[in-house]
Amino acid sequence: MVALAHNAFLVIRTVESFEPQYIGYAAAEQRCDYHNRIVSDIKSGNKEVEKYWKTFFLNEELKKDRKLAEKKAKLAANGFGLGEGGLVGCSILAECFCPLLPNPCYTLFVLIFCAVGKLINLITKI
Repeated sequence: MVALAHNAFLVIRTVESFEPQYIGYAAAEQRCDYHNRIVSDIKSGNKEVEKYWKTFFLNEELKKDRKLAEKKAKLAANGFGLGEGGLVGCSILAECFCPLLPNPCYTLFVLIFCAVGKLINLITKI
C-alpha cells in the first residue's frame, strides 16, 4: 500500500487537479507548484527528498494500521453481543433496557445494583 501511495504521489499534476473552484486559483497554483517541485526533485535523483516522502507515506500507513488495530481491540474489549436498539456490550444502559441479553457484564451490573440498593435501604433505616 505504501508503494501505491508513493507512486501515485510521483505524478506531475495540473492546477485543476487541486480543484481551484473550491480553494481558489492562487492556492491551487501554489499547491501545484509545491507538489511538482517535490516530484521533480525525486525524479531527478534527490535521495534525501525521496527518503523523506517514502518515510512520510510509511508513517501514514502505520497510523492507519494502528488506528484499525485500536478500533478492533476496543470492540473486542467491549464484549459486544446482540441487542435491541444497539445497546450492547458492558453498558449500564444495556442492562436497564435489555435485561434478557446473556452477557456476564449485565449480571455483574445487576449484582452491584442490588447490593448498592440494599446498602442504601439499610442506611436510610438507621
